[in-house]
Amino acid sequence: MIYQVSLIKDHGRPSSHHGIATIRAHQTELEAQGITLYGIFSGLFGLATNEIYVVTYSLQRHSLQKTVTAAGLELEASHLFIPTARPTEHVPLTTPGIYVFRWFKVKNTDIKAIVELSTTAWKSFEAGFQTQVQGLFAEPESAAVFGQMLLITRYADLSVWEASRHPSDEARENFQRRHALTIEAKPIATQLAL
Repeated sequence: MIYQVSLIKDHGRPSSHHGIATIRAHQTELEAQGITLYGIFSGLFGLATNEIYVVTYSLQRHSLQKTVTAAGLELEASHLFIPTARPTEHVPLTTPGIYVFRWFKVKNTDIKAIVELSTTAWKSFEAGFQTQVQGLFAEPESAAVFGQMLLITRYADLSVWEASRHPSDEARENFQRRHALTIEAKPIATQLAL
């Protein structure tokens, strides 16, 4: 399965409401092309008030450029990913909450180790908090030295996110080892638009 994360901006309005409604209005059209909407996310911290992330998946590479342009919106960035350890089932997200997009710059040779450290840490991390890792994604195979990964984690609310900064010793150790393999990380807090 191929996932696409699109950053979409509405330059003509100060909020994301029109952008969300526009993508929803084109959902049937996208499905007819074999593109499923995984989720639309509006920003809490890290995105402008008129920006959204639209995450889609399909059996093949795809783009929202045509849909976005026709709606008078701007496709600011688009990232192609494949799932690693998660998701294991490809279904649209429906649970409300805070979804943190954690973007990682990594060496492509470290991706396997990052996935292993993450999956080990999740066992006690998810058991200790009202949180669930939705996906850990990597770019398709590349000969490049550096690549990008994306971790999407759902938290019940911001207080859960804050409490989760102090995980169990086991989770913390694995997260620290993962951090040592990360060149940089950028978390962005969003909420799922239902």
